[in-house]
Order: sequence, then structure tokens, then C-alpha cells
Amino acid sequence: MDPENIGSRRGGAHDELNRRQLELVLYALRYPESEFTTASHQRAQGLDAQTARADLMGLAELGYLRKHRIGRAYVFYPVDDLDQRIAGLT
Repeated sequence: MDPENIGSRRGGAHDELNRRQLELVLYALRYPESEFTTASHQRAQGLDAQTARADLMGLAELGYLRKHRIGRAYVFYPVDDLDQRIAGLT
């Protein structure tokens, strides 16, 4: 699968993804050991905290990220089968 083509086809769950979320999924495919926080996504995309959190929670709800609570915050990780889950997006 060519990760650069994610989001190029209309229809399915990827219609719910915005550009920032698609970029994060592409990054997670390249670096599956990555971890994401609201703060890291906020810095990377120049977002406010609420938007960064919504992006990450949305990806977790769609099954692209798993979340782990540490104290009051969440850390998000790519799911182990992310490449398979997005196979239908291309």
C-alpha cells in the first residue's frame, strides 16, 4: 500500500479524517513506535489544546490509535495493525 494515497478515495471512515489527522496517520505508518500527546500534536500542527485533543480522540475512536491514560493526560500510540486498518483507504 502506498501511504501517500491515503484519503485519495471518497467513501468510508477516512471521509471523517481531516488533513491533520491524515498527516498523523502517515507519520504513524512511517514510525510505528511513535507516541502522541495533545501537547505534541498541538506543537506540530500549531493548534489549540482542544483541537489537538479532538484530533487524537477522533483517531482513537476510529481505531487508528490506542490511548493510555497517564495521570490526567492520555498518550496515544498507533495500533499494531494500522497498515491493515487503513488498507481500505487507498
